[in-house]
Amino acid sequence: MKATKTQTVLLMYENLTSNGSIHKEYYLSECELSETTFKRYISEMRCYLMNFHPGWELAYAKKDNVYYLQK
Repeated sequence: MKATKTQTVLLMYENLTSNGSIHKEYYLSECELSETTFKRYISEMRCYLMNFHPGWELAYAKKDNVYYLQK
């Protein structure tokens, strides 16, 4: 799927809030993101959460390559 940065980050946020997690491999393959780009998008989401949802944290489970939302 070819999507813009904004569309991809919104999709990531939607999956995070509705499913509680983001599977890294999905975005690398389906959204055609590089590792570096994916990390930048995760950083943007962390900044957003810090500013607008200070009690929320985006945590990473290295074993599963999954980011999940901690409230």
